[in-house]
Order: sequence, then structure tokens, then C-alpha cells
Amino acid sequence: MLSTLLTVGGIGIINYIIAEQLDAIDTTQQGTNREKALAIVFTMLDFILYLGLRSWLSKCLKGNILTFTTAAVTVFISLLISFFFSKLINELFYWLINKIRKMYHLSYRKSATTWQDTFKPIADHQQRVFLYDFNHQPLGFGNRIGISNDASSNYSVVIQPDMDDVDYEQLPYDKMVEMVQSTEFRKQYDVREYVNFQQKFIAFVANAK
Repeated sequence: MLSTLLTVGGIGIINYIIAEQLDAIDTTQQGTNREKALAIVFTMLDFILYLGLRSWLSKCLKGNILTFTTAAVTVFISLLISFFFSKLINELFYWLINKIRKMYHLSYRKSATTWQDTFKPIADHQQRVFLYDFNHQPLGFGNRIGISNDASSNYSVVIQPDMDDVDYEQLPYDKMVEMVQSTEFRKQYDVREYVNFQQKFIAFVANAK
């Protein structure tokens, strides 16, 4: 029993890490009760898988060989599920959650934060980001390379200017607003405006269609 608990308990934590790295779950929950709860859920599922495999394999294996084989197969199957089905399971879970929330007239929920959802690229298309402070002064623009997955006090974004951008200055804020609201621009890009009241910056995020 001890070896069983050690096996599925450790794999439950690894399941959580894999799901986190695949953006299947909110990556800002490190150290919270929600992280612990999700790890426990993964452990419970692994334990059920272990018991089912042990019952099936006990028909042809016995003793230590049965324990070792069951543990090895549990680890293998559990990791495969984490790598290939984490995002699908997460999507189905939130689909069900939102169905029930809708019945009670509650708002729509996503597993990602507003920050992560806003900067999520559409397919493999290039994502353009234009940054301004609250005084509407330009902070930089270019192609989005990455964003932080830290706690809410550490929002940051990595942008890389195109070679074609080197000789251009960033548009003034008013001109930027005018451009992203134009029909021509919206035909080419899906545009979102992100406002951070804590660190006081504004980001226009344009996903190529």
C-alpha cells in the first residue's frame, strides 16, 4: 500500500506540472490551495487507474512482479494522458462548468487569467503588441515573443520589432486608437485592448486573421 501511494502521489504532482506547462490550467496558482487541490485530484485519478490495472493484471501476475508492473504501467498511461489529453480534459471541464453557471445566471469562466487569455495567439498567426503607459506615452511595439506566468504583480511581455519596424516610430496613442478602430485594420487583425490598473500600462494586441 505504501509503494502504491508513493507511486500515484508522485505522479499526481507530475501530472499537474505537465498540465501547467501545456497551459491546460491557470499557471498563476503556484503555492495556492487550488494547486494542492488539483494535484490531489490527479493523484486520486492515478490511484483509481492503479487499482483497475492491478485488478486486471492480477489474473496473470503475482507478488512483487504484479506491484512493479502495475506501478510502471500506471506511470506510463498517466503520463501519456497528461501529455496528450490535458488540454481536452480542461476544455471539457470548463464547458461543463459554464453550462451549470449559465443555469444560475453566472458569468462565463476560463481557466486562464485575463492577462493570459488576452495574449493567447490565434492559431500560429503573428501577434503584434503596442504598449503605452497611462499618460499615453509609447513604451514599445513589435511581435510578441512571450509573456510572464507570474503572480499578478509581475506582468511582463517580451516583444521583438520586425526589421521593417526599425526605421519607424511608434504611433501616438490617439493615432493608434484611430488605426485599430478602422475597418481596414480590423479586416486584417483581431484586436484586443488590455488595461493594467496595477502597473499602469495599456496594450493593444493584434492577432493576424
